[in-house]
Amino acid sequence: MLHLNFALDLEKLADDIINEIKDVWKDPFEAPVVIFPDPKLEQWFRLRWIKKNGALVNLNATTIERFLFDILVGEGETCRPLTAEMLANVIIAYLSQGDQWKNLDEEVTRYLGGTAGKLDENHLFDFAQKTAALFLEYERSRPQGFAGKKEGFLDAWKKKEGTFFKGKLARESWQKKLYSVLFHGDSLLNKVFAVEEKRTGFPTKYDTIPYLYKENSAFNEEKLPRDEAGKPLSVFIFGLSGMGQFYRVILQDYAQNHEVHAYIQNPCMEFWEDARPSWSSSDAPARSKSWAADYEKNAENETEAEDVPEVWKEDENELLANWGRSGRDNIALWCQATNYDFKFKGDLRGEKGKTLLREVQDAIANRKPLESLDEAILQDG
Repeated sequence: MLHLNFALDLEKLADDIINEIKDVWKDPFEAPVVIFPDPKLEQWFRLRWIKKNGALVNLNATTIERFLFDILVGEGETCRPLTAEMLANVIIAYLSQGDQWKNLDEEVTRYLGGTAGKLDENHLFDFAQKTAALFLEYERSRPQGFAGKKEGFLDAWKKKEGTFFKGKLARESWQKKLYSVLFHGDSLLNKVFAVEEKRTGFPTKYDTIPYLYKENSAFNEEKLPRDEAGKPLSVFIFGLSGMGQFYRVILQDYAQNHEVHAYIQNPCMEFWEDARPSWSSSDAPARSKSWAADYEKNAENETEAEDVPEVWKEDENELLANWGRSGRDNIALWCQATNYDFKFKGDLRGEKGKTLLREVQDAIANRKPLESLDEAILQDG
């Protein structure tokens, strides 16, 4: 089951997850998995734990990519992640052969060859790096089953006819062609891996998380830490606010039979769809559309909404408004998985009193002007 916990204060959020982890962490050699978005937040969390409890040993910290890859690789399989750097090298080698770089699209050919009609190695390197990163991102951002989609890139681009996007058919055409050469059928990647296996003598498989998820029918339970009764320990997610849509799909699948606790900071009340400016008049326009309705409309049209909802006054902070909108959409995607069943702690001040930092945090949280800024600065010295 997926358990959602939101808070305005990151320190309170950390204290809550620390207490939750301690409740399930009985064996020092069997620590629950804790997923962090980056090393800096992990380091801060470790210091926070030590400050509260005095010591921390054997924390089972990881990233979302590493965790999903580990539980999707079958027992006894030798598999490594396919990186953008590896994929870019294969693209460079493929397009460098003969006139392959001329067979994708007029726009691509013009970029790679320029006016001289000779392959520009610098442009080829940049092109391969960007295209490889896009291909891997497509798999994460447009997976099968997300937002009601019956098929994602892995399915749509296997078809000889048809497209996935709307409005960018020419560019999708050459990308689909190159993607198929790399991944589909007797793919170029399989040939490269076969040559590498023959050279080294080690049968190593390289794959992406979406392909592993599609190939494997179950999670590898042997990779999960367990309690004394042999039951898999809960998985904890701290501070991971934004992530690829594919990760949401697979986490929801994993949470069907496992306990997953997500602790996410929500520094601005504008992240919530029913929020209204605290200083606005009673007749100010209220939010009329829910997150789900907005997202489904955008997904159906295959476009991103470009207009910010007109619910703010003219003197609204535009940066905060757009930041809030982005965060609101992300929180909505988390909440849809639990039918909006979550815990939220909105208190900011706590024991710290009225400081300049708390005044700024309160202004951001409630989307209100910082009226006492000068006074707060004087109080802080």
